[in-house]
Amino acid sequence: MRFHIQQESDIPASTQLYNQICFAIAARHYPPGHRLPSTRQLAMQTGLHRNTISKVYRQLETDGVVEALAGSGIYVRDRLKPRESQIVPGPAGKVQPDLDRQVRQSIDGLLQAGCTLQQARDLLTREIDWRLRCGAACW
Repeated sequence: MRFHIQQESDIPASTQLYNQICFAIAARHYPPGHRLPSTRQLAMQTGLHRNTISKVYRQLETDGVVEALAGSGIYVRDRLKPRESQIVPGPAGKVQPDLDRQVRQSIDGLLQAGCTLQQARDLLTREIDWRLRCGAACW
C-alpha cells in the first residue's frame, strides 16, 4: 500500500498519514498482526521526516490501533485477542458474546462484497435509521 501526502493541503502531513494508515487498517489492507512499514521505508515513500512518522506511529499506538514490539517493528493490533473478549448483556438481559466481533464480521462481509467503508456506513446507518423510525413493529 502506498501513502500519498499532499504538501499543498491545509491538513498537516502527520494527520494525512495517520488517517491513511487508519483507513488501510479499517479496509483490511493491513490485517491484524501485519507489520507496518519501517519509519525509513515510509520516509522514502512519503518524503516525510522519520520523526514525523514516529510521531504518527506513537499516536496510533496510544489510540490502540497498533502495537510496537521492541526490536521487531510496529504491528496492527489484533482487537480480537482473548484477553479483550467481552460478554455484553444484550436485550432482555440475555448474555451475548462479543457483540463487537459480530459488528466487525458484518462490516468485513460488506467490504468483501465490494462495498467501500463509506458505502458500508451508509447501508448500516440507513438500516438503523429505518428501524428507529418504524419501531420494533417493523422487524
